[in-house]
Amino acid sequence: RTIFVIAILPMLLYPLLGMTVLQVAQFLREHPTKIWILGAERLPAEPCLLKSQQFLPDLLAGPEEARLFQLTVETSLPAGDVRQLADEAVRNGRYDAVVYFSEPFAQQINQLINSESTSDSGSPSVDTDVGPELFFDQAKDKSRVARDRVVAILSRWRSRIVEQTLTEKSLRSEER
Repeated sequence: RTIFVIAILPMLLYPLLGMTVLQVAQFLREHPTKIWILGAERLPAEPCLLKSQQFLPDLLAGPEEARLFQLTVETSLPAGDVRQLADEAVRNGRYDAVVYFSEPFAQQINQLINSESTSDSGSPSVDTDVGPELFFDQAKDKSRVARDRVVAILSRWRSRIVEQTLTEKSLRSEER
């Protein structure tokens, strides 16, 4: 028993503990996520979401967060069914997540920003079901992390849109 504890057990445990520590260290490291953005040409100029093929630095949690994104921004939509292409790109591992800004979303956001159409209450009519479409693989940790990062950016951008719209509305109502 003594020889087992002194000689054999350490030979088994040390490599096992070493591999475990390396796995945990690798898991805790932050890896950049590959994001494919489709329909970016439909986005409004103000408030800006993208600048120079990157998310606007003001929307990031900090300057170090910029290194966590590897964006591929398509200026024109690929041929074929965009949703199917996005789903395949995520499933095949080419991208961790895909963000698609559809035509109905672009119309909705421009309508909200420009306040062209209003409901009976005097505020823009907004369909809450219309939004950017986000494709990710629920079975992959890296894809779920990418989704969380993108959702945080889009949430901050949405807050900017609301803030800008409210500011413009209050300025217009003060002018009357």
